[in-house]
Amino acid sequence: MKTTILIADDHALIREGIKAVLNKSDQFNVVGEATNGKETIELLKSTPTDIILLDIDMPQKNGVEVGKWIRSMQLNIKIIYITSHADFFSFYQAWKLNPQGFLVKENALEDILNCLNIVVNDQTYYSSETKAYLDKNGEQIKTYETITTKLDDLSLKEKQVLNYIAHNLTTNEIADKVFNSAKTIENHRYNICKKLNISGSNNLMRFAIQHFDIIINLTKKAVEQK
Repeated sequence: MKTTILIADDHALIREGIKAVLNKSDQFNVVGEATNGKETIELLKSTPTDIILLDIDMPQKNGVEVGKWIRSMQLNIKIIYITSHADFFSFYQAWKLNPQGFLVKENALEDILNCLNIVVNDQTYYSSETKAYLDKNGEQIKTYETITTKLDDLSLKEKQVLNYIAHNLTTNEIADKVFNSAKTIENHRYNICKKLNISGSNNLMRFAIQHFDIIINLTKKAVEQK
């Protein structure tokens, strides 16, 4: 029985190239294609799939959001991410999902069969470029792990306030943004400092600026729910 493959990538040339390679194999069967995250999820609901080749950067739900949906639904689908390593935070989030493989987009056609054969045998495939990327960014990954753990302790409102602090807004400006009193925002600032083990409002600002990219990415949903 052939292993069923779903290809999710918004670049037609990538999809066509992968299909052309897989069609020459008697081991794999491409059962569907998707050009964005929402389409991918709808296909997965109706199409039995063993392995998904999933682009990290897609419109209408990116590959990370699709991966989280697959994990949340406890689907027995092996995830192989296709990445260009362009956005570290997206790569980090995908890596945290413990996928079965990472393919670099530039070499995907050359590496795809080797990658799939390894994954089919219940092993994990990381391209040499991905291994080098992980080694190079090891310290940044450790920092993300530490900050992510700390931010997980914050409430939705506290994450929202911290996001605005990172954007250098004053207490009164944040109060106007979230339709709360300045006193309420000060209480949020106090609780954030306590949870993050930070002493003093100036140090909170320093923390927010120092870890700006992490905070903005991790608190995006909180801001969207303002």
